[in-house]
Amino acid sequence: MRKTLGLIALGGALALAGCASSKERVTLLSPAIPGKGTGAVVVEYADGSEAYLTAANQQAKLRGEKEPRFDQLDEADPVHTEIMGFLPKHFARDFFYFATGEGTLSKSEMDRLQAFLAQNIENRPGAEIEIAAHTDATGNEAVNNRVSAERAQTVLGQVRKRVSESNLPIKEDDIEAVASSWHWARSSLQPGQEGQPNRAYRVVVVTVR
Repeated sequence: MRKTLGLIALGGALALAGCASSKERVTLLSPAIPGKGTGAVVVEYADGSEAYLTAANQQAKLRGEKEPRFDQLDEADPVHTEIMGFLPKHFARDFFYFATGEGTLSKSEMDRLQAFLAQNIENRPGAEIEIAAHTDATGNEAVNNRVSAERAQTVLGQVRKRVSESNLPIKEDDIEAVASSWHWARSSLQPGQEGQPNRAYRVVVVTVR
């Protein structure tokens, strides 16, 4: 049975060095989320040489050869598959856009929100959900505060509805909604620059962890 000394998922890098027997290997596992890249693993040997794993299920000896040998496994080891199943999923995030001054979503954006929630919270026990509502930098602060709060409540209502209807084990304390008003948009302005209508900031950002 192989001894797994390093795991990598979704774009990290790992350096290994030191004493290990010639029977030990390091394996780059398949991604925990389909369609995501595996990243790479770097194995550093005591003599200064290095081995690079860049494809799923590649394997290299930790020691014993100056020029490391790579093996491509025909299929993932069942032990590795079980380990990957316990790793936390990568966070999911999407942006849902509003018309100028509006606190409700259009049908197309509402459909996108529903699809996002169905895909990303129903199979993620114990999920934490963050909702951040924004406006562009036009108008006055009082109006933007109100509109931002309305946008946050629109999305929060849909999240709560999805959690309730699907009987998901997500606590109310794990759902956070913040109305950020125009602050994000104004942070991008140069001193003295006037805010312009900008759809990119008339948005609610939903993050699921």
